[in-house]
Amino acid sequence: MDLALLFPAFVRTSLVEVGRAPPPLPEEASLVAGAVERRHRTFSAGREAARRALRAAGGPAAAILRSHDGAPLWPPGFSGSIAHTDRLAAAAVARASDAAAIGLDIEILAKVRADLAPLILTEAESAAWTARPAGCRAVELALVFSAKEAAIKCLSCAERPPRGLRELTVGLDAAGGTFRVGSVRGGPVLDGRHLVDPVSGHVAAGIVRVAPAR
Repeated sequence: MDLALLFPAFVRTSLVEVGRAPPPLPEEASLVAGAVERRHRTFSAGREAARRALRAAGGPAAAILRSHDGAPLWPPGFSGSIAHTDRLAAAAVARASDAAAIGLDIEILAKVRADLAPLILTEAESAAWTARPAGCRAVELALVFSAKEAAIKCLSCAERPPRGLRELTVGLDAAGGTFRVGSVRGGPVLDGRHLVDPVSGHVAAGIVRVAPAR
């Protein structure tokens, strides 16, 4: 899965297989002390992906800690996003002078089941999704879910961050690999890219809020 396809060239990405990452740094390990083994495995892979992407973006070999709201705490001058499933962990990082915020999400396609649609889709989205050909629905639901998760991460520090999936609406161009996310409350509209990787069975979505010109 080539995560670089989701972002402009100034964003660096990394993908790590869960279970094949080295242990987290001591400062990072304290964040999951007492957690179950599954959480340790996904956390270690996520932090390894984050450090690799950070180094690729020109950042320091530093621990990636956690902010008060649970989001990754990046070194000064950098922004990024971490995502993981039970199989893969991914990260995207850029200099803060290029990217004010980044949202990255990956999902296992088979785990985004049709019975989850009422938790993901607005009423209007649900009506449109139900009218789609049956063969398209599974992938499109997973892509919409992933796009909304990426948007929530990207807007986590916004003045009015989204309060849930059904507060967001997604316009999906499945064939073109792009999407647009808005909020039922109004506010900024975000453009992103998505991909489907049949080999790994994952979908992914990425959004960048470009830093204001100085």
